[in-house]
Amino acid sequence: MIATLPENIRSRIAAVLPEVRALRHALHRIPELAGEEHETAALLRERLAPLPVTVLPPFLGTDVVGFVGDVACGERGRSPSSPNVTLRADIDALPMAEASGKEYASVHPGRMHACGHDGHAAMLWGAVRVLSEFRECLRGSVRFIFQPGEELRAMARPLLEAGAMDSPTADWVFGLHGWPGLAENAVASRVGTILASAGTFRIRVIGKGGHGAKPELACNPHAALPVLIPALHAIPQRTPFRERTVVTVCHVEGGSNANIIPGEILVEGTTRTLDDEDTRAMATAVRKAMDEAAVPGLRYVLDDEVNYPATRCDAEAVALLKECAGAAYVGDTAPAMGAEDFSYYTQRARGAYAFIGHGTAWQPLHTPDFDFNDAILETGVSLLVSLALHAP
Repeated sequence: MIATLPENIRSRIAAVLPEVRALRHALHRIPELAGEEHETAALLRERLAPLPVTVLPPFLGTDVVGFVGDVACGERGRSPSSPNVTLRADIDALPMAEASGKEYASVHPGRMHACGHDGHAAMLWGAVRVLSEFRECLRGSVRFIFQPGEELRAMARPLLEAGAMDSPTADWVFGLHGWPGLAENAVASRVGTILASAGTFRIRVIGKGGHGAKPELACNPHAALPVLIPALHAIPQRTPFRERTVVTVCHVEGGSNANIIPGEILVEGTTRTLDDEDTRAMATAVRKAMDEAAVPGLRYVLDDEVNYPATRCDAEAVALLKECAGAAYVGDTAPAMGAEDFSYYTQRARGAYAFIGHGTAWQPLHTPDFDFNDAILETGVSLLVSLALHAP
């Protein structure tokens, strides 16, 4: 439990935890992919409806955005210049089959909450529930954002472009992520880059199709793979980047039958950097690797983009986070090579992103047997409540 809260609020958080846990399990059962979170959004709106909060019409269709108290300035006649604290949780799932064996496992085949967004959303709902009962303690307004499409589509960008963090403009923004490998209920963050910039490359390898029995009459694009993939994976070691980088080929697709040489295949992967200069240099490095891996008769066409800027934490926001976390804060974390579209929020307001430990032996994220650790729900709710109450 976060020690910076008065006993009456700590007791109330403990009292609502069964509801938070039940919501988490309900969300876990209905995982939905980016932009398709209709059941999820409907459930969240249903659970928010009885509370003294303002819920806005959706900006993108499946987002759930609202305010504790009055939209503009909170309760008790506060002025519009009072601070706004924005709290954000992601709500989408991954295109994976679940193998956790939990009684509340996914009922949607091929989809699961393998990154803990069900837990993030439940913690935010719990914080909104408690803050709505103690809104007279708020210094300004509290905006909550249940955001769709963090995975794969980086929907924070269009959501914020649509005005989800305006009127009033956010002064502070905070987000949390459950983190395997960190001690259970420990909190960690850092000033500066905490999560990497992520780019995607798609390379079409174009050759000439034909019959598998007559390869001499074709130009098989699969011939590129033994040279192209190692060349891409060697980029971090062969290019003088300023910071740590990662390049990984994750998807190869092409061909329809065992005796048909395809005319084209697709090679896709991800790049990760911790520095803006390295992000700009990565596109050049990928093109250079393609040139070095040229195979006579084949043509490479590159489509690359940076979907996720590096997530950076503001010094004042991290200082507030440390103060609110108290003894649960175990120190600054090293930057991780994962990426998050929370980066778009911290470009607009003083903000911090924090990890809450699932435990040092917990299942890794993005694996079929992953499940959010219910034991950390109380820490997450408490930290969000404390940040909302203590932001100056």
